[in-house]
Amino acid sequence: MNRQAGHTTVWILVAISYLLALALSTMLAVPKEPPPPSMWWVWAISLAVLAWGLVLEWRHDAYLVYTTGMGLAGLAALVFLSVYFIAAAEGTARPALLTAGLGMIAVAVFFGVNWARMQYGKDPLPDILRQNFRPRAIYEMDGVQMAGLIAPAIVEPGGIAYFKLMLQNCFAVERTARLEMKGPKGVAFAKCHEVVMPPAAVGVVTIPLAVAYDKRGSCQFVFSLKAWGEPGARVRNRRAREVKGRLPWWARLLFVLAGVYHGGGLQFFLHVKGKRTAGAEPPTIPAPIWQVTWQPDPMVLKAAAEKLT
Repeated sequence: MNRQAGHTTVWILVAISYLLALALSTMLAVPKEPPPPSMWWVWAISLAVLAWGLVLEWRHDAYLVYTTGMGLAGLAALVFLSVYFIAAAEGTARPALLTAGLGMIAVAVFFGVNWARMQYGKDPLPDILRQNFRPRAIYEMDGVQMAGLIAPAIVEPGGIAYFKLMLQNCFAVERTARLEMKGPKGVAFAKCHEVVMPPAAVGVVTIPLAVAYDKRGSCQFVFSLKAWGEPGARVRNRRAREVKGRLPWWARLLFVLAGVYHGGGLQFFLHVKGKRTAGAEPPTIPAPIWQVTWQPDPMVLKAAAEKLT
């Protein structure tokens, strides 16, 4: 079983144990008759599995645990307090439910404070992307943050534009990123390109876009990325907007039914203006270029990774 499948299994166990613990907590707090001892054992085991799963995933991705924990604790608080006030209206109020509801609010606040500290606090390594781009222009896929543009944005038929993408590795291990682009006919470019990112490094990949001599109008490009590598500590905790490389079939179907098509990924536009030249040879496509522009000091990187594990 690979690591991704392993984490999915853990989260499934977390979801099942949470729902079980939530249901049993409510039943034990408002019993119609004395509960059997086995129910207490199941409740205790479900809480233990829930705690084990969250601690295990916290070591892998604390940010995800904090955001999920806020939602789980908030839902539990809502359930406990709702049952308490309904029971109070019937004259059978259970103080244990009120205590549990307030306790879950405190847990949600705990997760929220840690989430805010991670998202808005200072990372152990400099955030190169945010030094060069606005936060809204930064996206994230598979633990690799990115911001890109096409320059120049307007070219003549037969011209060449360049898709420049700055990539930032958020992990303290080497990662391989596979870049995929889709675009219109009449523009030649490398549709797939792989780059190897050193640990926590920042680099720029440049993909030339060669426009045919008979091409005019607006050209839309859809970019997606998939990254993989060995397990390692995340040394840039602040998250950017997550972008999925490809939407599931049911989401694409809904878009089509709504009269639009959106397959996922990031969209960029290139405008071709000028006089067409029929019969001219298409321009030569230069190869993509990958250049590492920043790398952390190995000792600083090691200290940052040890601090976060």
